[in-house]
Amino acid sequence: MKKTLLVILAAVGLAQLAGARHMTADARQADAATSSILSAIAAGRAGDVYYHRTTGEFRGATPLANWQQTAERIRAMGELRDIDRTRGDVRYGQEETVGEFAYDVCWRRGGGEVTVSMRKESDGWKLLSIDFRREG
Repeated sequence: MKKTLLVILAAVGLAQLAGARHMTADARQADAATSSILSAIAAGRAGDVYYHRTTGEFRGATPLANWQQTAERIRAMGELRDIDRTRGDVRYGQEETVGEFAYDVCWRRGGGEVTVSMRKESDGWKLLSIDFRREG
């Protein structure tokens, strides 16, 4: 009985470890996607981000003109210098994998916080939502 219980506990522990490693890898991929998106915006490629790095839900809820206003606020901060995840959570469902992340971001002209919701799709992490708050 004790041996069976130990085997079960070991299996559960290994499954949790494997899940944590998977979540960590997904979070790192989402971090890279967020950094890439912010760099593209800073480089003046907000249209490319809108059409290729966001979900259909994002585009349905956010008209291009609204997106361009948000992107312009980010672009005005200048070149991306540093990005540090302060919070993150990845949820695995049967139909989709979704992440919620917050970042402290430093640009050439100051800092701020960016929060994103993203969904993992076949071609990478895509924005479901983004919010930018400038420091000060």
